[in-house]
Amino acid sequence: MTGLLWTGQADGAGRLFESAATAASAPPPPTAATTADRLVACLVAQRRRPALTLRAPTAATFRAAAAIVAALFEAAGATGTGTGTGTLAQRLARGWRTDRVDDLRAALILCADHELNASAYTARVVASTGATLANVLLAALCALEGRRHGGATREVASFLDEVQRVGVARASDRVLAERGWVPGLWRGASLYPDGDPRAHELLGRLDLPPDGPIARAAERLRELGGGPSIDFALVALQRTARLPPDSAFAIFALGRSAGWIAHALEAAAEGRLIRPRARYVGPPPR
Repeated sequence: MTGLLWTGQADGAGRLFESAATAASAPPPPTAATTADRLVACLVAQRRRPALTLRAPTAATFRAAAAIVAALFEAAGATGTGTGTGTLAQRLARGWRTDRVDDLRAALILCADHELNASAYTARVVASTGATLANVLLAALCALEGRRHGGATREVASFLDEVQRVGVARASDRVLAERGWVPGLWRGASLYPDGDPRAHELLGRLDLPPDGPIARAAERLRELGGGPSIDFALVALQRTARLPPDSAFAIFALGRSAGWIAHALEAAAEGRLIRPRARYVGPPPR
């Protein structure tokens, strides 16, 4: 998948990650409590490494990009560096002590890219300025953390906690009365009239008990129209596989990092600054 995104070729990317020298990256500080904090600390450390040439990428550029992605995985808890340690999904599964490698790999692929979403557009804008790849990823990660983007996974987790406490009907009615929307509800009807296909794929892998809180919450979202979103499905994976806290956001960020790099390479290659214009619509000046 990464090879397709970066070069248009399906093979070759795996070898880049197998040889990525993640040991050279500075470890995040022990005070970094959340996944987002550890990923930010990792990218700040990457800023001290030689800048990458994005406008005309070479084999060395792709190797360095792979090393940054591998370092992000390591910051999120993946284990194993150097050659012969397996794919990134396998390393992550080992670090998180789960046997759900195929599900993790599927989730990472499903999160890799999703058109011009907020974080991908951020990556393109920053890359167009000639910024380093570490800065591009740092800006995109900050956009992803917003609660209307990848940070929605935390909103979904809180909603599912409420479902377990008071039941799905009361929990959904309460959050609708307070916010006017339910976390994890796919609202992009114009994009996917039949619901988020990424969520359909991932939830279909989990074999959820039909009477469990996650399945009941998913059914309630379908009743409200639109169905579950990818954020909901990632939290469902986290809880079903008993992954570490906040791993739903980690999967989103790690998978999307490959997509951000693809957007950055494309935007840098265009060689022009992304500079939208603004039109004044306020009261006429005196």
